[in-house]
Amino acid sequence: MAFGFPAHHELDVAIPFALYDDWIAAVCARLGWTCSGRVPGGPLGFQWAVTSAMSMWSWGEQIRLVPTGPNLLRIESKCQMPTQCFDWGRNQKNCNEFARVLAEMLAAAQPR
Repeated sequence: MAFGFPAHHELDVAIPFALYDDWIAAVCARLGWTCSGRVPGGPLGFQWAVTSAMSMWSWGEQIRLVPTGPNLLRIESKCQMPTQCFDWGRNQKNCNEFARVLAEMLAAAQPR
């Protein structure tokens, strides 16, 4: 459970090769999230802006996917409501779920 204004969580994930918009869109679609596409920002000059759906437990989260190097992706999730100071583990779950689905899809794409 995170505490802050707004509550947030970050996770760095090593990836085997540079990601393209298709990979991000496919992972987001599988998770039921909305990807707004590339936006300016991050150390490489771009990042992806994503939002999760609202639920009974959350007003939704803003997720930023920031490539920080050729084989590193930072997943940042924060609550949509700026006054929400507890996330009850939701942001960590978002980061972990994105990393898990991405790893599954990348593993399935690797030649055997």
